[in-house]
Amino acid sequence: MKATIQKLYKAINRRLLIQLTFPSLLLLCSFKPGENIGMLKSPVVRKEFKVDNAFKSILLEGNISLVLTNDPAGTVIIEGEKKELNKINPVFKNNILVIDAN
Repeated sequence: MKATIQKLYKAINRRLLIQLTFPSLLLLCSFKPGENIGMLKSPVVRKEFKVDNAFKSILLEGNISLVLTNDPAGTVIIEGEKKELNKINPVFKNNILVIDAN
């Protein structure tokens, strides 16, 4: 009789363990990863410069990407964060358009 009670006790413990483990795992796996809340993204700002001089080449200084488009001639459009755009100033040197972001 003692052996029967022990088997019944073990069966109840296993069933209880299964009933508690699977819902916990399901709940744990149902969460999606959160976004990086610590860093707020600054909005992208657009700054437009009119270019009166003709230039033959472009020199980029700093971490800048250049995209050529079919926009009207004589227009340079720079996009980025506002604090970074204030540092950028296009300058002409010997028919070269220099865009310095340092």
